[in-house]
Amino acid sequence: MSHEDGKRTGAATGAKDASVLIAEAVANHRRRTGDGAPAAPLPTKPPPAPAETRPGGFTLFCGIVAPALVILIEATTRACAKNLFDPMPTWWHMALLTMVPTANAAAWIMLHQPELRAPRLIAAANGLAVGVAAFYALAFLPILPLAVIAILIGIGILPLAPAFALWASIAISRALKSRQPHGSSFAKPFAAGLALAVGGIVASDVPLMVTRYGVSLAMSAETAERDRGVALLRNFGSRDLLLQMGQGHVRQAVGPLAFLMSLDDFFSGRMPRNGVMNHTAAREVYYRVTGEPFTMQRPHATAAAMAAIRPFDRDLGGTAVGATVPGLTLAASRIDGSIAADDAVAYVEWVFEVTNATAAMQEARMTLALPPGGVVSRVTLWVNGVEEEAAFAGRAQVRAAYERVVRRSQDPFLVTTSGADRVLAQAFPVPPNGGTMTFKVGITAPLEFESADGAKARLVLPAIIDRNFDFGTGLRHSVWIESKRPLETTTTGLHAAPLGTGTRLVGEIGDVTLVRNRPVITLERDASHRMVAASNRETGDAVQEIIAQSAITSPTLMVVIDGSKSSAPHVEPILAALDALPAGLAVGLALADEADTVLGPQPWSPRVREQFARTLRASSFVGGVDNTNALATALMRAGQGPAARVLWIHAPQPVRFAATKAWLDQVAARLSKPPSLHLYGLVGGPNQLLIDAPWTADARDIPNTGDITADLTRALRRLAGVDTVPELRRALGAGQSLASEPQLPEPTTRLAMGSEHIVRLAARDEILALVRSGKSASRDAAVQLAGLHRLVTPVSGAVVLETKQQYVEAGLTQGMKGQPGNVPTVPEPHEWALILMAAAALGWCMWSGRSARDVGTAGAA
Repeated sequence: MSHEDGKRTGAATGAKDASVLIAEAVANHRRRTGDGAPAAPLPTKPPPAPAETRPGGFTLFCGIVAPALVILIEATTRACAKNLFDPMPTWWHMALLTMVPTANAAAWIMLHQPELRAPRLIAAANGLAVGVAAFYALAFLPILPLAVIAILIGIGILPLAPAFALWASIAISRALKSRQPHGSSFAKPFAAGLALAVGGIVASDVPLMVTRYGVSLAMSAETAERDRGVALLRNFGSRDLLLQMGQGHVRQAVGPLAFLMSLDDFFSGRMPRNGVMNHTAAREVYYRVTGEPFTMQRPHATAAAMAAIRPFDRDLGGTAVGATVPGLTLAASRIDGSIAADDAVAYVEWVFEVTNATAAMQEARMTLALPPGGVVSRVTLWVNGVEEEAAFAGRAQVRAAYERVVRRSQDPFLVTTSGADRVLAQAFPVPPNGGTMTFKVGITAPLEFESADGAKARLVLPAIIDRNFDFGTGLRHSVWIESKRPLETTTTGLHAAPLGTGTRLVGEIGDVTLVRNRPVITLERDASHRMVAASNRETGDAVQEIIAQSAITSPTLMVVIDGSKSSAPHVEPILAALDALPAGLAVGLALADEADTVLGPQPWSPRVREQFARTLRASSFVGGVDNTNALATALMRAGQGPAARVLWIHAPQPVRFAATKAWLDQVAARLSKPPSLHLYGLVGGPNQLLIDAPWTADARDIPNTGDITADLTRALRRLAGVDTVPELRRALGAGQSLASEPQLPEPTTRLAMGSEHIVRLAARDEILALVRSGKSASRDAAVQLAGLHRLVTPVSGAVVLETKQQYVEAGLTQGMKGQPGNVPTVPEPHEWALILMAAAALGWCMWSGRSARDVGTAGAA
């Protein structure tokens, strides 16, 4: 063999597969050792796991299916939270509970594999599952005997689920321990997971424990403890949990720290012994801590998610707007109105359409701010597609009828007053699953004069200032206001256009504009039109006269300023408005802050103004402050009689503080003639502090038109007597001049007949005068007068029921369409178009007939 052949042979030998060489080496070794048995084939897949380490179907059910099912049931029904305690008040608690079936499912799958993967991680997760299941099994231990009995009827599985999950988790622990690889420790990762469970349970309990402890202090009868609790909550409390408490979604929670604190509260008497958080008290605490109404906040994510599945309205049928109901939406809104400029009166109808996307019937509630001096004079509800009129009667009578029908889940709509120039409207039931409810509120209101001679006036549109529903996506309020006089406004979205011989103001506005910048409509009127009579065939006559304002003798003005957090951004605009006060006017300040700072009335001067400024700028403006003491002090310092004025500048007042709610009435009862009270809201929202007390019958709400300095300057100049405008005086009956000494020129025309709405406004004035007297007989007379004129007043309300029988049972008389004395409705826009078309057609016919007669006459000639 040549050298080249040897090289090729060596290359071929070196090119042999390594596996062949290994096989030859093994064969040679076996020949040398005498072992001639063939080599065993290499396994193609791992052997199956031992049967004793593979959990069965019962473990699957107890450790995975049952706990997952129970968590889902509790999240959707809140059965345990409503009846026993809340096992998952927060997302953290829910996450911990969810780890039990999740960890058991992962371990169960791994134990059915031939090879145990990530053994340390699975052991730690199993320790976490055992720790959480053990804690909840211990929490449910006291009711296990009842659960064993209840399992016979199919509901015992709920409280038994934690015990089942604990047994399954321990069984899985044993199987995991037996499957651990050689040299691998099971105890250490298992102990780490167990420690993580304990730490997670304690940590998730801390915010709730701190918040509950702070609330228990804030609810104390001792002032020092209340202040300490509020300070603790402001610094360390959970705002979300406070909001949930106010919305009634939180009961006594499960947790080691919460359990220890509940025992202390139980024996100390700081908390209710039934373990249920008083949601009314929690709302007061929430306001004190945050300075914001809980009704104006979106529900916490947990509460909102659960409420969307199974909504629960704690304020159903009550007298407060309450918390927002997720899924309840205002889908459409329309405002129609007409203004009789020379009669200085307007009428506005507001139609609402509310939809309900939840699976349960819901109640829609809202507070409407009326035009100053306005009164609700018409209420209707669409029942089975037909617009039905309301019955007007005593406040207690209509509310009893409403609540009786609410319990039957039928169709009532109730409107009652809710403080100065405000009403509460509530409708139930809004049908579930996309159902709608449509209702209307009609408002009669006087115009406000803007000039000394009465030639210029204005109307401020009503607004929704508190509600328990959302606004639909892109919702706009459709507005149509008409008058024989030209109308003007600066509100974006509204524009004036000619309408026959008059003017219409039409457009669409958003809710932010309607609430934060109340639309103002101004117009010119005939100043010589001073005295007018009006007649209603059913209720009688009335007379209205515009007279010069009487001079104010030695006026005293007390300014009350809310020291809550929401007032802080408005300090400088308020101070700028105070510059409108004339020198020498007796002015005092009552600042509703933690110290209830009071500066007694003293002649207004730059020095006093600087003193006011220092006081306001030094205030902390934190949280929500009880304004009761400041208002009571202002009433006493202002004095009595027509020269005494109180201007209350405030943020939202969502609660009446339990400790002071009777104080204002006690103070007012000792004043024979309380000062006139004027309210100005810096921010739109509820005001529960003054709700229809007799002494507040003359209270007036000053609308916020978006410019705080301008609004307050206008109000202060009028309260101080710097700017004088005519007064509107009305009386029932066809009387003569209402002014003892008329100070305006005599009218140049005879007494004219005016709008029928004047009769309603005169009746309202008479009703308020009867209410102010405080006598029982006067109150009864006021109720009868309100029912006759169909008005919503502090002593009366309006309710629409579903059937005639319900009216009979409640002793009510329903208004009928076309009945004499009913409030005239506002013509629809398309109706005006038809009227104009009909007038045009009639004119054409008359012109055509005249032309034909002219032609015939000419032919005969």
